[in-house]
Amino acid sequence: MDRSTVRGAGLAFGIATATMGALLIAPSTASAQPVTCVQPRGGETVVIDGKTACGARSDRFSAAAALGNAGVGFAQAAASGAALGVGHAGGTGAAEAARGLVAAFAVGPQSVAIGVVDQPGVALALSGPNGRSFVGADNGRILCEGGLSAAANLAAGQACFSNGAASWYTP
Repeated sequence: MDRSTVRGAGLAFGIATATMGALLIAPSTASAQPVTCVQPRGGETVVIDGKTACGARSDRFSAAAALGNAGVGFAQAAASGAALGVGHAGGTGAAEAARGLVAAFAVGPQSVAIGVVDQPGVALALSGPNGRSFVGADNGRILCEGGLSAAANLAAGQACFSNGAASWYTP
């Protein structure tokens, strides 16, 4: 890996770690306990507790983890990929990676964050209340709209941000 890829991966997962920490200490809007699904090397784990759920699936060369905290988190990884999906306070976060690293965080009602990477690279999708977000595959699809949302596909050199009133996109 070249240095720019390593720096990008470090930055993306630093942001993901900070966001995950904030989600874990934030108050939940429902009475259900958070659920976690971790699948480090092959297999599938699914946990459903009312409106809180998580699912993680990986092949024997990959790792996937998900957290649902009054929301739904899902992650799937293949071909030496790694994925993290987090749904909090009514949000639904889904991440799917093949050969890359992807994380999706969704917080709040009607929030959706989806990230898909099918090549070596790093992607991050974040959404807040009334937000949407999407990353896409190696051809560089990216979408931010609706409410608070952000997405980045470092391999394609694309990113977007929306605050609900205005949106910003890289080429």
